Amino acid sequence: MTPSATTSASCPGCGRPTTGNFCSHCGTPLKGATCPACDATLSAGARFCHVCGRPMGARRGAGPVLPWAIAGAAVVALGGGFLYLNGRDAAPPAAAQQAAPFAGGAAGGRAAPDISSMTPREQADRLFERIVMAHERGDTGEVRFFRPMALQAYQQLAPLDHDARYHVGLIHTLTGNPEAALAQADSITADEPGHLLAAMLRQRAAIALGDAAGGRMAYRDFLASYEAEVAANRPEYQAHEPVISAFLAEARRAVGEGGGS
Repeated sequence: MTPSATTSASCPGCGRPTTGNFCSHCGTPLKGATCPACDATLSAGARFCHVCGRPMGARRGAGPVLPWAIAGAAVVALGGGFLYLNGRDAAPPAAAQQAAPFAGGAAGGRAAPDISSMTPREQADRLFERIVMAHERGDTGEVRFFRPMALQAYQQLAPLDHDARYHVGLIHTLTGNPEAALAQADSITADEPGHLLAAMLRQRAAIALGDAAGGRMAYRDFLASYEAEVAANRPEYQAHEPVISAFLAEARRAVGEGGGS
């Protein structure tokens, strides 16, 4: 892009004097710059395009360039409602239909939607969704690609609530780190000893570790707490209602209990 004939100004990224639309030292957009990928107008000092997610110049001395990674991933994941699964065997019947909008990213090659209105938590949750959907499809490459972005996104939100800890723990379980999932379950139960999402994490992590006895104990803990916890009407239970119901049936089968919900 051709630099404009303006007087020298300090770059908002590196602080050095520069002219034009992009800093000649670090590449940070200046006033009047547009994204070279989609032509969207950029804010001075922007580290990523708020429309297509393309990274701009990295600021000197800054931490990891997280926002553009989240933005780019969220653009790809946009197109369907939030989906909270607990694993392949716990997927609700509508999972395949809900997954369809995610299959090809921005549909038909059209311009990506504007994600500038998404909160950091919404961005992190979209990355979580993308990992779970990729796992459902058996796409291990996509799971590995989005894993560090999602974990870093949730790290930026600390302290985490119970729902976010469940997301982080499930990501760890799906990507081969069940010990880290158990740590998230411990953090949940330290605050709420009978929390259902913690028992669900423990069971999945125990199975991943080959601990059948631990998995069975997690089922029993879940069943022992179920009635009281459902009565607590926690928001995270409402968000995860399909997988909690599926896990309830699974737990009852596993320990030989009958009865309905």
